Amino acid sequence: MENLESAAFLSVNLRANVGCFIKIDVGTHRTGADPKDTKSIEAVMDVIDSSDHMSFRGFLAHSGHTYHCTSKNEVIEIHEKTRRMMLELKQKYKSRYPD
Repeated sequence: MENLESAAFLSVNLRANVGCFIKIDVGTHRTGADPKDTKSIEAVMDVIDSSDHMSFRGFLAHSGHTYHCTSKNEVIEIHEKTRRMMLELKQKYKSRYPD
């Protein structure tokens, strides 16, 4: 999921237990939560945490913009930028989800 609306919908409508990942926008601005918008990310986490059927499992990202790269170095640059963003989020929230 990537926003508060989808988290809220699921929290009301789910009838089975599911693990949830928050999708992070890592470059194309097409889908996913802005990694710098921690208020929105935390709002989604709060809904997940308060749900009887959802449990936070982590963050996910897809660097689809690598498909248009013309060199190995471009792919590596995007990979490193994505990796840094994801590690920053992991570090920021590791105390909330110490597992």
